[in-house]
Amino acid sequence: MKKIGLLITILLFVCAVQLSFAAPQTNWSKWRGPDNNGISKETDWNPAALNKMNKKWSVQVGYGYANVSIQDDYVYTMGHANNKDTVFCLDFKTGKTVWKHSYDASLGSYKGTRATPIFSDGKIYTLGRDGDIFCFNAKSGKILWHKNIASDYNVSNIEWHFSSSPYIYKNMILLNANKSGIALNKDNGSLVWKSKSGLCSYATPVLFTRNSIDYVAMFSQMGLYIINPDTGKSYAFYEWITKYDINAADPLVTDKGIFISSTSGCALLKFNGSSLTKVYENSNMQSHFSSSLLIGKYIYGISGSTYFGRTKLTCMELATGEKYWKSKNGIEAVIAAGQNLLSITKRGELVISKITPTKHQIIAKQKVIKDRKSEYWTAPTLCRGFVFCRSGNGELVCIDLNK
Repeated sequence: MKKIGLLITILLFVCAVQLSFAAPQTNWSKWRGPDNNGISKETDWNPAALNKMNKKWSVQVGYGYANVSIQDDYVYTMGHANNKDTVFCLDFKTGKTVWKHSYDASLGSYKGTRATPIFSDGKIYTLGRDGDIFCFNAKSGKILWHKNIASDYNVSNIEWHFSSSPYIYKNMILLNANKSGIALNKDNGSLVWKSKSGLCSYATPVLFTRNSIDYVAMFSQMGLYIINPDTGKSYAFYEWITKYDINAADPLVTDKGIFISSTSGCALLKFNGSSLTKVYENSNMQSHFSSSLLIGKYIYGISGSTYFGRTKLTCMELATGEKYWKSKNGIEAVIAAGQNLLSITKRGELVISKITPTKHQIIAKQKVIKDRKSEYWTAPTLCRGFVFCRSGNGELVCIDLNK
């Protein structure tokens, strides 16, 4: 009997080790997630669990719209209070502060922080609305270097201030700044290259590869630039002027072309390596802030003016630009996971709906933040079966949707 017991113990241990190797910990360590597309590959979670609303924790991080980045046991985000921006490192399980760093910053209209932290090689990089870019040791919070792109590199700020999240490429940090971007050395913050003086916009750089060549789509104030990420050289430009110079939704790079959208409408553009040409342009998707998702043949995105709460979750076909359905007013931002869309409404409700081009089919809906006076412009984040939602006034909540 002792031998049988020992054998069972050994078998259980081997199975546990195999499972630990088979199921690596999922991270969401940068803006729009691991693949920079707002789509989670997680399937081991339960949408129906939202109906019982198991709130794991809730913390106050200050004014702003910065999303969370999650790496291992830590959640990173930013907020503003008392004339200072604060970078937070929170415990994933409890929401308790592991470390934080505050520095002087303006509050501005549409208050607080915009850009989402990014994790790379044990470090966290953040960009503040006034141009302060920090590199921290991710575990200890020690400042490794600090620059201000406005004062150190003579970069002009814009109407609603720097909002583009940093993007790591090789040994560089790419930022939507100047006319068509700048790049800093990620080890010390020194300037690698910068584009000509000019005004950027609010979208984050999008890396893509064609014929083994790397490119970056940089949605600037005057339109879409396609640049060389190593040198900043511009390969192509497509003019896209908007009423308030807001090109905030990230370009969506697909095998059919590059999809862009703002409140003035949307377009699909073909890039041949040296020029951008229009496939179609219409008003079926009018993205204010929230970046769209490509799932199969269809684009799911937020269309309408966020300022007035007239935003609708909308489905359209990528290849033709044809609209398939739209939701009721008030849905502000969206991501996808498995067969579902997760969106947040202007009332602080988390909505889970089925991914389908036929109709907006809601599975579960629950108010997760009760602040009626806040904006809800930050997209939900799903990581390891937990959903993170944030209000503009700074309440960050973690909801358990594990099976």
